[in-house]
Amino acid sequence: MRVALVTHCYPSVEHPYIYDWTRALVRSGVDLTVFCEQVGPDAMPGDGVSRPRVVEFANLAEPGRSLVRCGVASLRYAFRPLRPLHALRVLAVSDKPKTALRKAFEYWPCLHRGFDVVHFNAAQIAIRRFEFGRILGGKVIVSFRGQDFTFHPDRYDRLLREADHLHFISRHLLEEARKRGYLGGRHSLIPPAIDTDFYRPAPVPQGPEGSRGPYRLFTAARLTWTKGWEFALQAVAMLVEQGYDIRYHIAGDGEMRPAVAYAIRQLGLEGRVHLLGWLSPEQVRQQLWEAHVYVLASVGEAFNNSVLQAQACGVPVVCTDAGGLPENVQDGVTGLVARRRDPWDVAAKIRCLLDDPERRREMGVAARRRVKEQFSLKDLVPLFLAMYERVCA
Repeated sequence: MRVALVTHCYPSVEHPYIYDWTRALVRSGVDLTVFCEQVGPDAMPGDGVSRPRVVEFANLAEPGRSLVRCGVASLRYAFRPLRPLHALRVLAVSDKPKTALRKAFEYWPCLHRGFDVVHFNAAQIAIRRFEFGRILGGKVIVSFRGQDFTFHPDRYDRLLREADHLHFISRHLLEEARKRGYLGGRHSLIPPAIDTDFYRPAPVPQGPEGSRGPYRLFTAARLTWTKGWEFALQAVAMLVEQGYDIRYHIAGDGEMRPAVAYAIRQLGLEGRVHLLGWLSPEQVRQQLWEAHVYVLASVGEAFNNSVLQAQACGVPVVCTDAGGLPENVQDGVTGLVARRRDPWDVAAKIRCLLDDPERRREMGVAARRRVKEQFSLKDLVPLFLAMYERVCA
């Protein structure tokens, strides 16, 4: 089966689980091509055999290289003119002339193959490039993975109506789609999946800490407002005021980095909170192995893969009740769920775990077991294969 995956950036340091998932699809026999707006740094682990083909859209910011690619494609199309002509017809009726001309240039090197399925990895890329699916000619699947209905509820109504199939990663997103008028009957509910062989408990257990620490907290997430950084930092400041020796490590970057750095200084947390930038999967795993508690104080969340990674490593989680997080963390079993926008509750939940090492250990064991049973990559990839087969039937 030929599948085209359309995404913004590949591979992505922010979303390494997409890389793991695509490699698993290739190993399962899918003839996979990734079309992307931007090629990310090629620093991901893995052999070249199990990697998909990667094709970048032509980029006006790189005119020389893009013109060469378009020229080579034009020579190829001289013997196969129907597909580029079809692309021009689709663009002529789907966009304004200036936009259609730009997209024709971007898509020109990408039209030499046909596909059974065109899978848009996220609603944001689908709404920008939905016509690309019709140009390639396959059945169109759109994945809903983020706060797609939170910011602009009506933006994705077209996708709900026109896509051949919808993929939701959480019941929360499915319910939001139904609020927008989706009647059901052509969707799959497949949660995120991670490599539980890679994300595994630390080979050497943590040593005992003192009655008040030092304790390590960890978060891996973009520095953006939806992650509720001000509430996480306020919770840490409260714990420090109560005498806990806290070291909070944050992996990630984003537009809110200056605001987060300012909040750290304003709360007197210099030397306690460390902004690490984006880390490799191996570095994230090492941070998880050294953490006592994983913290995510989001105000909006569809599901969150980093929370799964923490649980797979046997680290109990304190998160909020935002969006799909209560589906991710089993409250009182694999972690504790606090009220969103409530730093007092976040601090109280963290304190409960710091004060009870045996409960932390039991939650870590339960978290690892649940992720292996319900969110393992090798078990969920067959669900995607079944979805592709069902859509093409």
